[in-house]
Amino acid sequence: MYTMTEVSVRELRSNLTGYLRRIEQGERVTVTRRGKPVATIEPIAKPESDVDAALWKMVREGKASWSGKTFVPPKKGVPLIGDGPTPSEMIIEDRG
Repeated sequence: MYTMTEVSVRELRSNLTGYLRRIEQGERVTVTRRGKPVATIEPIAKPESDVDAALWKMVREGKASWSGKTFVPPKKGVPLIGDGPTPSEMIIEDRG
């Protein structure tokens, strides 16, 4: 989440570079004039990749769902059943 800082116009002008650094790190700054808020400066959202945009579109359309959790791949592979060659052996044979 963002943290919020309140700063006067004069203070912002005097220390603009410092405030911009803080904003780049995720902080939101409310600018005040005579003690009243007049603007909020916040970091811009990172542009989505084409893949991210397509995935979010699928979620909005109900074609996919997301639990909100980060994907963690399984630690073990899927055990193979049967006596045939392993996938690695089949790839090596194809390249052969």
